[in-house]
Amino acid sequence: MSKHVVSLSSGFVDKISQAIKMDLSLENEPTLDFKVIYDDDRRIYKIKVQESKLFYVLKIRGIRVVKQQDHDLSDLQKEYDLLKNAWISAQNLTQKYSMSKPIKLWLEQKAMLLSGCEGENLNDYFNQNIFKWSYSSSDLKKKIHNCGFWLGNYHLLATTTDAVGEVIETRKSHLQRMLKVLERKKNHKLKSKDIESMASCFNQLVAQDGSNTGNIGQIHGNFAYRNVLSNDSLTNLVDFEDARIDYVGYDIGQFIAEIILKSQFPWIRGLSKSLIGEFNRGYEKHLKLQANLVEVYIGYHLLVHLYEHCSRKPPSFPKSLIHQYRINYLSKQIKKWIKNT
Repeated sequence: MSKHVVSLSSGFVDKISQAIKMDLSLENEPTLDFKVIYDDDRRIYKIKVQESKLFYVLKIRGIRVVKQQDHDLSDLQKEYDLLKNAWISAQNLTQKYSMSKPIKLWLEQKAMLLSGCEGENLNDYFNQNIFKWSYSSSDLKKKIHNCGFWLGNYHLLATTTDAVGEVIETRKSHLQRMLKVLERKKNHKLKSKDIESMASCFNQLVAQDGSNTGNIGQIHGNFAYRNVLSNDSLTNLVDFEDARIDYVGYDIGQFIAEIILKSQFPWIRGLSKSLIGEFNRGYEKHLKLQANLVEVYIGYHLLVHLYEHCSRKPPSFPKSLIHQYRINYLSKQIKKWIKNT
């Protein structure tokens, strides 16, 4: 039995119920409670199993399609296969570190079912305690250390050391596209020489890395605060929709760039260095960081943040002031990255 089902056919709900019944090895049909928790380019349901603390997540593509690939069923199959591979790797993670488990894929409905994960969202945790970090940051440092530990362990299990030149070439192409957009925008603090230097520094760092060699393998693809769920005993990762074969530096650079972005406010700006140190120490419990590739992707993801902020429609006043403050801060951080590179 199920209740509070929104826009799902009874036949499909029965299939979902059967999949959960099999996953939990139940004798009887579970009673499920469906709730829409996201409804934009995809619709996401949280499915609670009544009379238990267990829940599942149902993701459906194509509600409001943004990416053309969301029409492609083979792309969805590939995404699910990568997710299963990630789950296989995650089975060998150190105890207390895990991820959402892929349960079932329905191509006809463009839907996949995943197990839910315990823990508080790291992004929410950070934002709710934003003033606390100026005087008490030990709990945050522990969570950031655990994020590095999780990622290093995962990369150790999921990577090889083969060179894949086209991976970097794809990233260079994305970088150039973003830089061309920023050349036309007037709401940031980068000058033409900064934009030219950004591309030059990126290419130089890649060249210094030894002909594009480095750890290659399956990455998370969206390793950000919002996709980390943790509590005192567990660290879980969710949202593997962008998992793919790439340089592991992509994940590392994304997380460090987010630490830098999150340190935008003056009272916590001095915290970023120690947080990055904690993340790096956690990661290097398993793998040695490759300095050049990490720097490549820190700069790349700082640019992604700036590109996204400059491209979206500014919010209304007074939120527009914070929006512009972030743009100015990111511009400054990119200039700093260029100078240090």
